[in-house]
Amino acid sequence: RMSMSVAQAIRATRGWLHSASSVAAWASEMPEAAEALRGQNLVYFNGAFSPPTCAHAHIAATICQDPEVSAVWLDPEPARPGKERWQNETMQARLDMCDLLVQEPPLRSRAGVGSLRRDLGPELGTSVELFRTLREVLGGPGEGKLT
Repeated sequence: RMSMSVAQAIRATRGWLHSASSVAAWASEMPEAAEALRGQNLVYFNGAFSPPTCAHAHIAATICQDPEVSAVWLDPEPARPGKERWQNETMQARLDMCDLLVQEPPLRSRAGVGSLRRDLGPELGTSVELFRTLREVLGGPGEGKLT
């Protein structure tokens, strides 16, 4: 059986992670995804991606060329004050477009698209809990690297 790629593992977090403490339940339900992300040197790339552009692709590809980086997590911006309706209405389309973007080399299998900011919600998604959650996804303190 083939192991799960980083891209598949990041996608597998969608809808699951609501706090750092929720990572354990996700990992127990999706052990292959958890294993694929454990210990990675991960760059978290948040943006509106409305739409994802050649510039976004170039930035992500440049990050992937860094030999120290093993994974890139693209995370479209959820609704926020002043952009609630527009951001929510376009979220799925922006996730889908980012999914297409990461299928291109050199992003394929090294970059994935999550919805962590949305899944954490408006308060936790803009707090240190975002980074605590990503740290847990990598296996906890001392595992992997988060940039």
